[in-house]
Amino acid sequence: MSDEAAIGLLVVGAGACGLAAAIAAHDAGIDVAIVEKLDRPGGNSSLSTGSVPGPAAATSARPVSRIRRRA
Repeated sequence: MSDEAAIGLLVVGAGACGLAAAIAAHDAGIDVAIVEKLDRPGGNSSLSTGSVPGPAAATSARPVSRIRRRA
């Protein structure tokens, strides 16, 4: 028995995006492994209020609120 495994995709992080990528790859027939630094899956997505935060979420709210005030 070998200590090595053949993996087609290594997903780093079991948050919403990582799990979605792992499911899509699995459905496409790719052997997938997921690594997560925490003791549970979910990442910061499990702490959100129902939305998936993006890198521009904090900065995009300001211009939108300025546009609304001008209208």
